[in-house]
Amino acid sequence: MPKFCVFCGHQMNDDDVFCESCGQRQPTEAQPEAPQGRQPVAPPPQQPGYQTQYPNQYQYQAPYQQPAPQGYEPPKKKKTGLIIAIIAAIAALATAAILLFVAPGYLKSDYKSGDETETRETKETKEPKETKDTETETETETETETETETEPEPEPEADFEKYGLDLNLKVGKSVLYTTWCDDEDPDVTTTGKLTVESYTRTAVTDEIIDFGKDNGMDLEGYELLKVNTTIKYGDENFAEYGATTQRTYEDYYNIDLLDDTAESFTDTEDDTYIRYEIEYEGETRYVYLWSVYDYEGDDNSNYTNTMSFLVPEGYDGVVIGFFNGSIIGTSDGAGHIYDYYDEDEFYLMRLD
Repeated sequence: MPKFCVFCGHQMNDDDVFCESCGQRQPTEAQPEAPQGRQPVAPPPQQPGYQTQYPNQYQYQAPYQQPAPQGYEPPKKKKTGLIIAIIAAIAALATAAILLFVAPGYLKSDYKSGDETETRETKETKEPKETKDTETETETETETETETETEPEPEPEADFEKYGLDLNLKVGKSVLYTTWCDDEDPDVTTTGKLTVESYTRTAVTDEIIDFGKDNGMDLEGYELLKVNTTIKYGDENFAEYGATTQRTYEDYYNIDLLDDTAESFTDTEDDTYIRYEIEYEGETRYVYLWSVYDYEGDDNSNYTNTMSFLVPEGYDGVVIGFFNGSIIGTSDGAGHIYDYYDEDEFYLMRLD
């Protein structure tokens, strides 16, 4: 008859003392036969820790665990389930972090990007881009304008500035004017008080325009400049010899052009008319002048002079003045003013 372990029901050899399955030592008494078809394990006698079986119910109870034989080590349980649980927890935490922090920003960025794309497309629809040809044309026009636009050339330095000629006379100012009075001895001089009484600038009248037409002068767009000066002499040399009052007129910008082109072109009973050329607003124009003077008083000691100029409207280059005649003496050709200028002997005023 087959032998079975009384503890676990494992089939054993007849001569086995210990069960190969549970390792329990088998009782030495004879074993009852197992019923046909099913061979339940006979329970051991009741010991602490066991439960009583209910009648007519087969229930397997864990057998009493006896100490294992010396040197026997039960197999260690594997920790595979614990490791799997830890990995699953870490994966769950990572997934939650992604959903909480990464996904919202990504979704927001994606939404914003889509919104910007839509706005950009709308703007492009409303405002079509310029074509490449238009840009090229604009660049060409810009280059052409740059080439065309050149810096204006600086105006040339005025001659009065170039040669350091001083403008030291003005309206209402009186100065002591010295000039020679003896034709034979330039060192014999007389001194008087020179004063600029008035200066005016007015548009030409119809009468002056008609006068110009009668004398070959086109005075449309001209102005009339008029300066009144007086010199009061009275010393002994003047009483004995008189005075040689030396007047001058110059051009502030171009001294040589005036000296080279000045000419008398008509005479009247009382006045002598002179004209000279100037460069004004890119054109060659004329300045017309005449002077009326007189010695008044019982002893002719009061010298009066009125100098008049007809100039293109706005021209400010006329200069009038007085200087000591003994500088040039009786010479017919004194040259240009910058050749014999002496700041102590000249009084000059610009009609600007």
